[in-house]
Parts: sequence; structure tokens; C-alpha cells
Amino acid sequence: MSQREQFISINDTNSNRGNIISGVPQGFILGLLILIFYINDIFSLNLMGNLQLYADNAAITYKATNSKELFEMMSYDLLLIEQWMISNHLSLNL
Repeated sequence: MSQREQFISINDTNSNRGNIISGVPQGFILGLLILIFYINDIFSLNLMGNLQLYADNAAITYKATNSKELFEMMSYDLLLIEQWMISNHLSLNL
């Protein structure tokens, strides 16, 4: 999986080729397996919500008595997740 390149092709016009320096090919089963190993420790975060992962998606569910409590719980969790992502060199797709 080294010396890979990518380019965009629209109709009969191709862009310049660019080197791929990280990642795995899209649709490659190894990609999901590597992702699972890579993010497995996210469950060690002391989140206030219930984290659920499926393939390359995540959801956090909450149970709160009012909107203020819900906002505080979500804000706390987002800060923890942001710190975890920074330490793991990941970015959040907002």
C-alpha cells in the first residue's frame, strides 16, 4: 500500500496526479478493521452520554431532565472528544 497516487477524471480530462501519504483505499475491508483498532480506546473516555459506534459512524445518546442539563452534558462530552481527537491526530467532520 505504498507508492499510491490519486487523480480526478471528469469526462476526458484528468487532473495532475498527487501522492497519497496515508490512509487505505476506499471500500477496502482493512480500512474498517484499522479504524476499529485505532479508535477502540474512545470507550475509555468518561462520557456523560452513551457512545455507540457502527462502522465509521458514531452516535451519542443522552438522558436529561431539562435542556440546561442536556446542554451541559453535551458540552462536557464534546470537549473530551475534541481532546481525544487532537491527541489521536483526527479531525471531526462537522
